[in-house]
Amino acid sequence: TLLSKVEGILSLCALGLMSKDATLASAALAELIKLKNSQREKTDENLIAKIAFMSSNFHLLQGNLVLAKKCITEAIHNYPDNALIWKLLAQFLTQQHPEKSYVASTSAVCAWKLSGNRVSEDIPFLVSLGAVGAGNRLIC
Repeated sequence: TLLSKVEGILSLCALGLMSKDATLASAALAELIKLKNSQREKTDENLIAKIAFMSSNFHLLQGNLVLAKKCITEAIHNYPDNALIWKLLAQFLTQQHPEKSYVASTSAVCAWKLSGNRVSEDIPFLVSLGAVGAGNRLIC
């Protein structure tokens, strides 16, 4: 089935990233993107977020922080109602750009609101962390 194929390719990509094998990770990402594009209307929001996450981590492995962030921001541009990608941006900014705490916190709030106020454990933490880093500016 398509789901088992996607999970297998995601696993290969993760293996490539964990073992720092850029060739394996790149090939797996290319397959994931091809599958996503062929199923554009039916693509699961979890898969879209996972591809953005894997792509971002691939570029981090290559030492390219700009492209790593671009993978996430392009995914947001293409899927602005996907709460998981907004949450991914908040996590990325918190880890890679602590000076952008306010943007990270705002991204976490977007994720929270897009998820219908269903709160995963880390969203309030990301909102708080970003607010503290931004000098406690009120964002909610």
